[in-house]
Amino acid sequence: MLVFEPAETYLLENKAGYWGPVTSSIDWCERNYVVSFFVGEWWSTLSNSLAIVLALWGMCVALRHGCELRFVATYANIALVGIGSVAFHGTLTHIGQQGDETPMIFSAACWMVVIWFMDPTYEARHPGLFRRCAWVAVVLCCIFACTHYVYRFTTSFQIFFGAMPSRRSTRQKPRQLSWGRRAASG
Repeated sequence: MLVFEPAETYLLENKAGYWGPVTSSIDWCERNYVVSFFVGEWWSTLSNSLAIVLALWGMCVALRHGCELRFVATYANIALVGIGSVAFHGTLTHIGQQGDETPMIFSAACWMVVIWFMDPTYEARHPGLFRRCAWVAVVLCCIFACTHYVYRFTTSFQIFFGAMPSRRSTRQKPRQLSWGRRAASG
């Protein structure tokens, strides 16, 4: 339901579409199937399509400049989130919602691991730790994806997704933040 709109008005103005009845646990971004019979939430789908294009462009730039694979992976994750969001907002189905929310968790985990290992001296002191942390993140994300699909715990997803990046960014070490400035000036 749209925010601050009575349920009666919302239900009267929504239309049925190609993908059938809404099976997602969230349906409040915009009215359904107003612009197209094939796209549930037109403007949300369109804006996420732009995110996909920008993420692919970022991947190309990162590859052209010879960035490490981990940075290309962050752009790939943004594209994956965009694709999932297009699936969700375009279909308003449970599967589409999973395609939206699960890549968000994978992306947040990827970004946390990449940010954690931004300091080359830290990586040199702990060889192999980056790879082990990345594998642990992948396994935990797969467990999350399976349980999230079966149990449909949207509120837990929102709390988990919100807590992941905020917890990591508050624990960032000052020497890691200053490292980028030294490299740029030296």
